[in-house]
Amino acid sequence: MHLDLEHSGPLAPVPPATDATSRLAEWLEHRLDQTTDWNLDEARLYGVTVRDAGRLAAESPDADGAARFSLLDRGFPYDVVEGPAALLAGNFDAVALLTLGWQSPLDDPEAPTRPSRHPKRQRVRIVSVVLIEPVPGAAVLATAIRARGAAVQIHAEGNGRMADAMRNLAAEAVALRLAG
Repeated sequence: MHLDLEHSGPLAPVPPATDATSRLAEWLEHRLDQTTDWNLDEARLYGVTVRDAGRLAAESPDADGAARFSLLDRGFPYDVVEGPAALLAGNFDAVALLTLGWQSPLDDPEAPTRPSRHPKRQRVRIVSVVLIEPVPGAAVLATAIRARGAAVQIHAEGNGRMADAMRNLAAEAVALRLAG
């Protein structure tokens, strides 16, 4: 299976994250950059346990011991977010979805070519993180995107079907915690 997640347009540099979800997304993307390659053919769902939130805010996003992450599932993105492994989310402080995709320039006259077929395409790694908040409906999503060889870009909001699926996963995890 080959993921062809699309992202059109340039990613402008974003200042360092200021909220907990964005810091965690940046920290996890940096860790995954050290431990995964750019040839993944499946999405990966991780459970994340924050051990020292203060170290996530440190200058270096790779602060040892700040958090731990565990692989929960792999497969098609919606299948892992909406599948049975997602039921484990309530055991963690956050869940994260790792996917790979393609990005192409917005201002290119070759548009509307799909980013995966564009001659100036770039491979991107996308790490979307949602905290499992104790208040139902309070899920905050942050996404870290890195083009190969480039700096991480943090997007503190997310819209669309996958963002909704991640927030629903967090809401279900909270409901299971409260019921349990």
